Amino acid sequence: MANSRSGEGVTERIVRVLETFSTDRTLQTAAEIGRRANLPSSTVHRMVADLVECGLLERDEDEQVRLGMRLWELALRGSYALRLRQAALPFMEGVQNRIREHTQLAVLENDETLFIERLSHPNAGANITRVAGRLPLHASSSGLVLLAYSSEELQERVLAKQASEPASQRRRPQAGGHR
Repeated sequence: MANSRSGEGVTERIVRVLETFSTDRTLQTAAEIGRRANLPSSTVHRMVADLVECGLLERDEDEQVRLGMRLWELALRGSYALRLRQAALPFMEGVQNRIREHTQLAVLENDETLFIERLSHPNAGANITRVAGRLPLHASSSGLVLLAYSSEELQERVLAKQASEPASQRRRPQAGGHR
């Protein structure tokens, strides 16, 4: 239910706050969160205080904010991704030990590649993927395999999207594999 001038509901705004965090940006001030989430200062300060109070966010000694342990705890309860990772890990380790290259587990999620696990070998080449990171389907070997075995409808949608975007606006993989 929307309760803001923008028409957004509180859940949408909470997601925007949480999406400001990344593997490269683990600590930030409430003001930085507000700018990145494009939320009014008073709103974001109130939301951050509420999220800290329930443990979804935590404050450090300098009052900077990070994702809270309670969020991690809740995310892992009954997680499909965690169960999939646990089932696949012994097989991934076997493959990785044999080929001595990066071994990744990824799923198709919202027309993107979402990486669930990654095992690296010290002698393997560069790899920009990160666990819980996303890449466009066409931008990784895992994504290409997922795309190759997906429905014809999805293949056509991804190809049409790529063809319709000017080369200068196409999403290129970034180090870390995050949006």
